[in-house]
Amino acid sequence: GRGLGITATSSADILKGDKNFHYVGGRFTAQKLAVDDGIDSRLFIKETANSFRVRPDKENAKIPILTFTSRNKGIAVKSGVHRAGLKDATIIATATMNDFKRVPRVRPGGKNGNRPRKHEVAEWMQEEDFRKQDISIKLSDEFAKYFKEWNFRGSMKIDGGFVASPYFPLRNRLHGFSGRFNSNEITIQEFSVASGESNIKADGKLTGIRRMLAGGKGGMLNLDLNINSDNINVDELLRAYTAGQKFDEHQNADKLEGVSDEEYAEAIAIDTSATAPVP
Repeated sequence: GRGLGITATSSADILKGDKNFHYVGGRFTAQKLAVDDGIDSRLFIKETANSFRVRPDKENAKIPILTFTSRNKGIAVKSGVHRAGLKDATIIATATMNDFKRVPRVRPGGKNGNRPRKHEVAEWMQEEDFRKQDISIKLSDEFAKYFKEWNFRGSMKIDGGFVASPYFPLRNRLHGFSGRFNSNEITIQEFSVASGESNIKADGKLTGIRRMLAGGKGGMLNLDLNINSDNINVDELLRAYTAGQKFDEHQNADKLEGVSDEEYAEAIAIDTSATAPVP
């Protein structure tokens, strides 16, 4: 790494030795950072600033609130013949421990009331042949416990990015992504990608995550997604897929070693926009 910086601070009250949580914070920065797996994969991070803090809840000092923020000018990944990168990526996340005593769970209709059905499952989805194809996603008991005891929320924003692979040799660009999340849902506010001459824009929401991951009975993910496109060049996509199937990694792996990501993406691209400037 280069230009590394680490700082830590804490409240003097932490020396009291009581059961309350007190402020603790830290910050890690670096101008350049590289991580290598020793084989053929490497992660590069440019101008990264990361901070965390633990502070007590205003109403109950025995409840901790954790906040993590990461801002990165650039992130690049190289694995074999594959390369990818992100520009101006920011993530902010907060975790708060649930206060079960302060927020009691009340069942609709009283203590013994009947819980109303939130989702009516369509008849065709109840067929046994269809249900056998359901994907079961369940955390281990330990992770499920943390997922129930903590509430998570946060946001993510990425200004741009790319993916370059000779197995799909088009110029694949991310023009922007922004979204927010919590323990139960993920909201995509902006998602814009282009592959060669084709492009897609999307926004939407995925809900029902908490019950699904915690193994709750009847857990079901709900996806509401809007997808729009100005152009889909099917011929170009098929040509890229065919070219990727013919690629021999053993014969070509070292030919473009040492070139920049931009040069690499342009060298392998076969799309009609290959000579256009990178946005």
